Amino acid sequence: MHIREFQESDAKRLSQIIKNSITRMLQGEEPQQDWHDCDEYFSPEMIIGHSQVRQVLVVEEDGELYGIGSMRNDIISSVFIDPQYSRRGIGQYLLEYMEDTIKKQGYKSVIMTTAIQTAPYFRKFGYCESCEEEEMKDGIVMLSKIFATKPEPSPV
Repeated sequence: MHIREFQESDAKRLSQIIKNSITRMLQGEEPQQDWHDCDEYFSPEMIIGHSQVRQVLVVEEDGELYGIGSMRNDIISSVFIDPQYSRRGIGQYLLEYMEDTIKKQGYKSVIMTTAIQTAPYFRKFGYCESCEEEEMKDGIVMLSKIFATKPEPSPV
């Protein structure tokens, strides 16, 4: 399994992965957001558009797509894993890759926007609410994480 840059030929399959993820997330809940807009917002054409202004990454193995993540500078704007492959560490793998990329760019922290339903998942990896648990808009929350720094050696 590896992570690579998005290609336009991925757009249709990734759009379906995102929609499946959102559908699974909302099972048995009263949605706090009108997720019907996701059909338009996460259409193949919009994913291609997002790739023009963000780095869009794909988790793949042997031509099979497992997930998608997007980021720009120190902001992670999405992480979606195909629900049929959940609980296999793919989300953590993608998240850690994105965090490492952000660190290599010299940032000391990362900001993420996510659905309120998925915030507990990201808390397991050290993310905290940035807006004092207030929802930003329509069930979306902002999380942040400060990267650990290595302590300076003490003088002898």
